[in-house]
Amino acid sequence: MKLINLTQNTPEWLSFRRKHIGASDAPTILGTNPYRTAKALWRDKVFGETQKETSAMRWGKDKEAEALRCFETMTHSLVFPAVVLHPELEWASASLDGLDIERNFIVEIKCPGAKNHQMAVDGIVPEHYYAQIQHQLACCDLDDAFYFSYDGSKGVMIDVKRDKDFIDKMFEKELLFWDSIKAFVQEV
Repeated sequence: MKLINLTQNTPEWLSFRRKHIGASDAPTILGTNPYRTAKALWRDKVFGETQKETSAMRWGKDKEAEALRCFETMTHSLVFPAVVLHPELEWASASLDGLDIERNFIVEIKCPGAKNHQMAVDGIVPEHYYAQIQHQLACCDLDDAFYFSYDGSKGVMIDVKRDKDFIDKMFEKELLFWDSIKAFVQEV
């Protein structure tokens, strides 16, 4: 993993994200993101047409620090946000909600709606978040992650292991998408 000295949610970070395929792009490229199309993502990467922030997105951002503290309390661990590049693929990056201080695992924080939170309560990681986590694990060259769903008062934690077959297939699709951006050809 290559740590990048960027602070998330800054103009520099946003510029960096446009120049890479990030973990949050993975489910969109795979067609599992119910909130964004591959065409919209391509236009964002090429023309800077960013997705408008919804009230649900804003609530999730506002609750993220609180959720991270809840995760740390539950796990007795220290984690910090980080931006990383894949060790070999210069186009693949990830903005991590949390990387533990020993760099052994990551945590992906979600403050979702009732349906996705209930899935976590039932022990299920929603498909679109699973792809995001697998992309993060690949970029960090780690085997362990936690999906942490926070409803504003309680957190639910699910252990997620690296899935090499899933990552290999995902990266094939991501590379095709990246090539379409570089070629300025929208084939998505």
